[in-house]
Amino acid sequence: MLLDGIITESQLDEWVRGNAQIAQGVIVDLIRRLVGSATPNPKECRFQFPDSIGQHGPDGVLDTKFEYEPFVPKGRSYWEIGTGLDANAKATSDYKDSVKEIPETTRQQSTFIFVTPLSGRRGWKYTWKDGGQIKWLEERRKREDWLDVRIIDGTGLIDWLHRFPAVELWLGAKMGFPAQQIQTPEQRWAELRTIGDPPPLTPHLFLTNRDEACVKVKEVFSGAVPQLQLDTHYPSQVADFVAAYVAQMDENSRIDAIGRCLIISDADTWNTITAFRERHILIADFNLVEDDARGTKLLEKARRAGHTTIIGGQPGGIPHPYRISIPDPDVYQIQNALEKAGYKEERARILAQKSGGNINSLLRCLQNLSLIPEWAQSTDAAELAIVEILGSWKENMDADRTIVENLSGSAYGEWIGKIREIAFRPGTPLVHQEGVWKFVARYEGWSVLGPRLFDEHLDRFKAATIGVLREHDPKFELPPEERFAANIHGKVLSYSHNLRKGLAESLALLGSHPDALTSCSIGKAEDTAILAVREILTDADWVLWASLNDLLPLLAEAAPGEFLNAVEKSLDSNPCPFDTLFAQESSGITGTNYMSGVLWALETLAWDPQHLIRVVDLLGGLAARDPGGNWQNRPANSLTTILLPWLPQTCASIAKRQIAVETLIREQPQEAWKLLVSLLPQSHHFSLGSRKPEWRDIIPTDWPKSVTYHDYREQIGNYAELAVNMAKEDTKRLMDLIGHFDHLPPLAQEQVLAHLGSIEITTLPEAKKYPLWTAV
Repeated sequence: MLLDGIITESQLDEWVRGNAQIAQGVIVDLIRRLVGSATPNPKECRFQFPDSIGQHGPDGVLDTKFEYEPFVPKGRSYWEIGTGLDANAKATSDYKDSVKEIPETTRQQSTFIFVTPLSGRRGWKYTWKDGGQIKWLEERRKREDWLDVRIIDGTGLIDWLHRFPAVELWLGAKMGFPAQQIQTPEQRWAELRTIGDPPPLTPHLFLTNRDEACVKVKEVFSGAVPQLQLDTHYPSQVADFVAAYVAQMDENSRIDAIGRCLIISDADTWNTITAFRERHILIADFNLVEDDARGTKLLEKARRAGHTTIIGGQPGGIPHPYRISIPDPDVYQIQNALEKAGYKEERARILAQKSGGNINSLLRCLQNLSLIPEWAQSTDAAELAIVEILGSWKENMDADRTIVENLSGSAYGEWIGKIREIAFRPGTPLVHQEGVWKFVARYEGWSVLGPRLFDEHLDRFKAATIGVLREHDPKFELPPEERFAANIHGKVLSYSHNLRKGLAESLALLGSHPDALTSCSIGKAEDTAILAVREILTDADWVLWASLNDLLPLLAEAAPGEFLNAVEKSLDSNPCPFDTLFAQESSGITGTNYMSGVLWALETLAWDPQHLIRVVDLLGGLAARDPGGNWQNRPANSLTTILLPWLPQTCASIAKRQIAVETLIREQPQEAWKLLVSLLPQSHHFSLGSRKPEWRDIIPTDWPKSVTYHDYREQIGNYAELAVNMAKEDTKRLMDLIGHFDHLPPLAQEQVLAHLGSIEITTLPEAKKYPLWTAV
């Protein structure tokens, strides 16, 4: 799509002349959509629908607080729309009728607008050149029948259309114009609903079990949220979900939304659309992620232009207020949605069971297609499996190419020819941009290509991954203040970040979903992940921990036990590498905290009840060594976040959480005390939550994201009791607890008061009693 639009003035003029029977309804609908896009939330907006054309009265009435010049005036306006060849006569007739029918008091505060889609260069008795429209307007304005009188002809209409490409796309579809790489949600939904028709699908099918995501999307369309990332293992579901959401809106809200909303399928079109000055909601239906340079550039360009963006993302990871998951529905929810759409009970049950709760699989079933995508069934699927286990790489880096050759067992030039051919096939999961290759549907690819991987592949993968991830980043040879310029100094890793992350993700998939590799020996996949993580982190010094910083959560998901062993061993080492790692922290624009990866990894494993006690103990050990700093990402904060009574970030039971804190009291009493105080009720407490697993299925799909009042009070009571018991052993802690007295539950308050009146306190020397009574 070009910046000057897909419909020209002449094309619109000719189409209207050649399609007189349907043109009137289409143009009225067009004006309704343009008005809805240009003036959100009007006081009144009534335009005739295509099937009600010809009714008595004006074609449209609008009352808005905001003008959109030169098309929509502020205040009240009456619209007449004509598509006949004699636009002059139609305008004159409509003007006379409106003056007769609308009271003068109303007209004096309203604008009369006549719209014709015919070109301003022809179709009038007098042409533009001779000033025909200008004369007509001058004569009517002199009569002062209205506050103002306006004409919008084909020239003005095309100008208006080009400002709202979503509306232009809609009109282009009505006129039979094809548009590549761009859709409106309305067009996408028209495709989706007819899959399996009859009966047609309903939006409920795509929205079920996704209430929280619906709330976020509603905020996007209301203008309250400037960006949104919808997390899913199936990237193609993002645009489908938004299209279904728009389809279920009420009519007025839907018209407002679709006029400013575009689904974009490639980076070049995204670049083009972001140049439009009118703000739009842009939905990325291609691989667009914020954690790579290309994705950052595309998103930043859109945001600078004032556009709102909706992109897909990988589930889990670091929490963010503009991220929300779109989970798969349960099988019974799919069956229920199909029955509501009109499917017979038995057919709905069979389809739901076959889909396994996956919308993509359901759509394939409805089309009588295999549950396995075509790209996973081709003769080249074995080569695609190699790309899947690589994840991503940069082809202009020799070290990356060497790893590709090692895993593929072929010369790079020979092998990449096959991959390039696959990349051009429809529906391919491969993306090649700016020299970077990437497998974008990793979760789906793992399940359908896993059987193509064998023991020898895993052996080669393990050797390659250990070699790549044990490399020390040369930037740490530089002083801290010069590391931001490591590229200039030539202090860079041999392997690209793309390859390092791709291999780390494959390790996480191996450890989290080993059953997908059905052609490997029993236990081979999981053992490969365990042994690889063990060797990668063996005798890790501070430089290796820092070099792996952003990849550590993935290693933790790959082999939780091995990761925890490595952290524990480093904590017990003398000298401890984490002491030096803490010391690398720096502030300012180029500052970095190299402990964040360790903390995010431990937060991830804390979700698993099996690992909670050990994670809390290790975080306590790190907190004891933390010298403090400007970054908020600290071990003590991670402990608090995990155990917050009103927003716990663990699936462990309340009893197990208490055991974890009791263990910390025995091992690290000073850090345990700080933790307990932080867990007591406070008037100002805020949390986005902790990092969640990306690949390992730890958090149940029905895990409640809020706690009941009963559970909250139970946790507060438990932690308060532990705090009171610790305070009884130390007068400094007791003074600290008195400072939080008003926030303690009643039982804990009684215990504190009883202790203050006990013989242990009354017999203290005056010098020790006085500070206590002062605090009280």
